Amino acid sequence: MRSTPQSRVRRRHERFVVEALLREDRQTRAELARSLDVSTVTVGKIVDDLMRQGVIEERDDAEAAPDGGASAGRPARPVGLQRRAPRVVAAELSRRWVRLAALPIGAGREAPWQASVPMSRSQPVLTRRLREAKRALGVDRPWAVAVSTPGVTDDAGGRVLFSPNLHWTEGFDLPAMFGSVWGAPVCVVQEIRAAALAHRLCAGVSEDFLLVDFGEGLGGAAVVDGRLYQGAVPLSAEIGHVVRPGNPRRCGCGARGCLETLASVRGVKRSYKEATGDARPTWGRMVKRVESHGIEPWLAETLEASGETIGGALNVLGLRHVAITGWPTRMPEAVGLALGHCLERSTLWARFGRVTWTLAPRRRVAGLLAAAIDRVVLAGDGCDV
Repeated sequence: MRSTPQSRVRRRHERFVVEALLREDRQTRAELARSLDVSTVTVGKIVDDLMRQGVIEERDDAEAAPDGGASAGRPARPVGLQRRAPRVVAAELSRRWVRLAALPIGAGREAPWQASVPMSRSQPVLTRRLREAKRALGVDRPWAVAVSTPGVTDDAGGRVLFSPNLHWTEGFDLPAMFGSVWGAPVCVVQEIRAAALAHRLCAGVSEDFLLVDFGEGLGGAAVVDGRLYQGAVPLSAEIGHVVRPGNPRRCGCGARGCLETLASVRGVKRSYKEATGDARPTWGRMVKRVESHGIEPWLAETLEASGETIGGALNVLGLRHVAITGWPTRMPEAVGLALGHCLERSTLWARFGRVTWTLAPRRRVAGLLAAAIDRVVLAGDGCDV
């Protein structure tokens, strides 16, 4: 059915209500109306519709308080996103594992992964392992499955176009595989974009920002005007593949000198090993080294290269806030401070304005849940209460 201006406005209001409840659970209709600057009558109708769909429920444990939207003498009852039964399956692809979680709509900000299966390049083998995990999760037919994957991803088409760390997924039909296991609509989300979406919702961020994740690779995602930024092609904020002069390391993308070869987990371990001669470069040993010796050249050079590249991205995008996730959050405080100061020095806006940065937890599960709600549940696909 072709959408009308009225239906588009209503869909937008539904998203506003759901996002408000993702940020803060247990709100009355009048509180939602005030925060969204929409009439109480309009919010009441949207809430009632979402309750009939099973997306929203009244909070039985609420400490009801008198509210302007309630009838005289009757306390208003807060509502929240449904949290009684799993409706969404979240899946995260990595080099070694597929992590999974079965989530109610109102799972919350810190929902944990509940199962994992070893990664396999064989579709039949991986499908069999996912079916086994499905039985362990106990969810037969969810409303949606949300899959995060690294690389350059066409989220709308559900295809991985290029993945330096998971080459075998390129062109692979992920929606067909996950859909065959769970019998539900599947949405694919690039992993850093999922993390950025979660940060916007869970951290209550109102300004635009660039999220940079230091993990198996090094990736970024920008949020502009409250939405994930997307250019003309499904490729943005790929700061990990900015070439650093003088860096001879070969990257999984095929180029030489990419920042990712220095600033990913594997890259920083390699630098530590080369500088110290430690044959067992575990993360714990690296942290102890920094705690006892401070920021040595092998780490300082990586922080400087990362900060300069992030600063350059802020200059290009016109942003002034950075959220940093990944291994810098698991290092001594001095590491995060050094990275932040370096990116400030590399940002033009900091010379006459203010640039801010924060170390943040990864909340990829929450981002996948939000993507599934927005792309599938509120789109009216697959929701059979």
